[in-house]
Amino acid sequence: VDSVTVTNPYLLQVIKMKYPNLKVCVSSFARVNSIEKAKYWEEFGADRITLDYTTMNRNFRQLREIRKAVKCKIQLIANNSCLYFCPFVIYHDNIVSHASQSGDYLKGFIVDYCLIACRFKRIRNPVEFIRSGWIRPDDVSYYHDIGIDSIKLVDRGRPTEEISSIVKAYVNGRYHGNLIDLFPLLSGKPRMSISDKIHVAKYLFRPLSINILKFKRIAELLAERVNVYIDNRALDGFIDYFLKEDCTLKACQECLYCEKIAKQVIKIEPAYQEEMISKYESAIKTILSGEIFKCI
Repeated sequence: VDSVTVTNPYLLQVIKMKYPNLKVCVSSFARVNSIEKAKYWEEFGADRITLDYTTMNRNFRQLREIRKAVKCKIQLIANNSCLYFCPFVIYHDNIVSHASQSGDYLKGFIVDYCLIACRFKRIRNPVEFIRSGWIRPDDVSYYHDIGIDSIKLVDRGRPTEEISSIVKAYVNGRYHGNLIDLFPLLSGKPRMSISDKIHVAKYLFRPLSINILKFKRIAELLAERVNVYIDNRALDGFIDYFLKEDCTLKACQECLYCEKIAKQVIKIEPAYQEEMISKYESAIKTILSGEIFKCI
């Protein structure tokens, strides 16, 4: 093992005390999004920091200042398509982390309200696809130019061929096609083996704690690919605006840059959009009302 990734500053310091030669990376879950946070982690012994992808990827002014302030390596996640300044992200990080505990009484089971709410917000208002802090393969060089050391790609849960295709696009530094193809969060559930299907069936079968039929509809909804086309070639030059402007100083409703771009590059069938809005509204109502937990 060459390195480990942590979110807990206590663990980072323990690791550095006991294994000083082991490299330690600070996870994006730590939500490092300022100079002072980055400096704290560096003082604790961090060798690399993965910055908060919901707030930092297009804030070039802040990225330059953080790069100047710390000597450790800086990393960004390029193809995570979470909402810009996502209101769910800390809660989402926590429920995923806690659900993965082997001793959890639900054995890793969660109802992913965050992902449902996130997708609903995008389908209802497609400009959110553009506001997300993704980095196109074609624009990685801009980040290298300001001193960003590495780009991380997701998602480790995807099939090898899909991951390989995403890596190839970023290595080539150019991509022709639908940008959605590079975002695993929106690409739908990968093809599963028989053993995977059996595992999922066991995961879903919880007659004493959840309404299986209602949850099955939500699970199927999340498994669907988001049927939206974003022409990557039409986004050439998109990043230029962010090299000069600081988005944190104005409301999106005042700026409207992403609104203008969304109208130019996003294709979504009105009938599909209307159908999915209805489905997601129903799913959210099922969760919020508690219907999903009524087993009878």
